[in-house]
Amino acid sequence: MIAGSAIKCDVVFSLPKLKTHKKAGITVSLKNLVGINGDKNWLPHHTEGHPKNGGDEHPNPDRKHKTERAIVPYFRQLSLWLPGVGPWIYRQARRIGRQVFGDTEDVIRSGNWWGNDTAWRMCLDLNKIVLYGAPDGTMRPGTPEHRKRHYVLVDGILAGEGRGPLNPDSVPARTLIFGLHPPSVDAACAYLIGYDPDRIPIVRQAFRCRHYPLAEWDWRNVHLISNEAEWNALLPDIPNHTTLHFEPHFGWKGHIELMPERKNKDYQASLSPLMETAHFKT
Repeated sequence: MIAGSAIKCDVVFSLPKLKTHKKAGITVSLKNLVGINGDKNWLPHHTEGHPKNGGDEHPNPDRKHKTERAIVPYFRQLSLWLPGVGPWIYRQARRIGRQVFGDTEDVIRSGNWWGNDTAWRMCLDLNKIVLYGAPDGTMRPGTPEHRKRHYVLVDGILAGEGRGPLNPDSVPARTLIFGLHPPSVDAACAYLIGYDPDRIPIVRQAFRCRHYPLAEWDWRNVHLISNEAEWNALLPDIPNHTTLHFEPHFGWKGHIELMPERKNKDYQASLSPLMETAHFKT
């Protein structure tokens, strides 16, 4: 269920907020295109089951988690069998379930961890649909010259870390990031907040799509132009101690940081009070 205006337009302008995400690691321009969907229930955000069986709900499902998964289908069916009262019962069961099994803002549930292998695929599919989709429901030829232009301005003036995207802690990063290419922008954002782009599937895989490609280079080839002197470089050449080192979502902590042993949050306080800006060229 895709908004027609997103398919019919000639140029896409994306204005994402810079913050962490419980199912994707970070949410910037690539994840931002979830907004073109008309109903979130049409989009897969995780896959039910244990990782050994192709699922990605939980890294190590315990008895409590298995119990939850066993009873949820019955309440879903109840919503279909009893259209009037069924959905109300299902909502009440979900409310009680949060108390018994834990809220996703506090515990790993429903794919909010670094092993989520579903959300990034869904997001990259949406990017392909927008950049190559035609109003008649077909896809344009899968070559770069047929791809729409997609410009990105990331608002990192007041960014978010930790339990993003709905309940992050604010970070006064005072940063604006502009780019002409979404995967490059997202790779730069990931690196500048202290994360390794190779360890974030939505970023890493955006540079590896062969059908309907989203990039023709590697994230290591992205060059920044910035008024922060040490950020004027290729991404891999930017010193780690100058990056912002956002706290990851608890389900991703220890799995996406550039160098977990070299955290330097004091660098945020040393930035100029003027707004920091960065522009990308490839």
